[in-house]
Amino acid sequence: MAQQQKVPVFKRPEFRVGLVVSILAVITTSTTLFIFAANRSLFSGNPHFVLTRVMVNSSGYWRSNENEIMKLLKLEKGRSNLFALNLSDLVRKLDNEPNIEKATVARILPDTLQIEINERIPRAFLYGPKSGWVVDSDAILMESAKTLPSKGMMPVITGIRLKKTDAPGTVIPELKESLRIIMLSLTKYTDIKVNTINLGIPGEIHVYFNYKNGIDAIPAYFPAKDVDEKLKSLNLYFMNNSASELKGRILDLRFKDMLISAAAEPSEPAK
Repeated sequence: MAQQQKVPVFKRPEFRVGLVVSILAVITTSTTLFIFAANRSLFSGNPHFVLTRVMVNSSGYWRSNENEIMKLLKLEKGRSNLFALNLSDLVRKLDNEPNIEKATVARILPDTLQIEINERIPRAFLYGPKSGWVVDSDAILMESAKTLPSKGMMPVITGIRLKKTDAPGTVIPELKESLRIIMLSLTKYTDIKVNTINLGIPGEIHVYFNYKNGIDAIPAYFPAKDVDEKLKSLNLYFMNNSASELKGRILDLRFKDMLISAAAEPSEPAK
């Protein structure tokens, strides 16, 4: 019986496959290392792209607080490289700030970082102008010192107690209907100006209005829901009555499908 001829190792199929795989792995690794080195040399490690300027475009607080933004984003002029910065992470950090509604960040070569910030607009003081607290139209709690300066006097919301967990950036659900009234008066019923809102009685919203910039505040009592229709009825009532007829009146909208005008405290609505 003839002896079977032994096939050389380099001619075996498994050897050839293994050799091809090894060569491809070496090429892939070398290419990756080359791209990494080239990228570092051309971009993230290139001294020509070191940060020297931060441009902040904003309409309020952040426009004049570049140093605070630098600290928040951990940026260092003369040291941070534009291409070593993760822009998505920078945007996330900015969006987490209570007084920022939306932010974008972009590189402007060779050495500038441009930051665009849309700030939340405060719509009401909590407790009073000196309390240090404001809320925007979404009932987000903010520190008044870190928000856009108010144009004229904003409404004041009282009769609510913040929880110990209500930090800046917290949404206060109990304020949403009150802010709905404020926003409707600013956008739809512009002859009505909200002066003060008192939430001291559960299930009710007591609002003090100034009509057509009148001096005397007119109280109106709302239920804690369906404020859109109630405000529509109130606006119509204002339009159909003169300033002298409105003076000294109390307007009660707590009753279903009815507005009651009285010179004294109205009776409690029927259950």
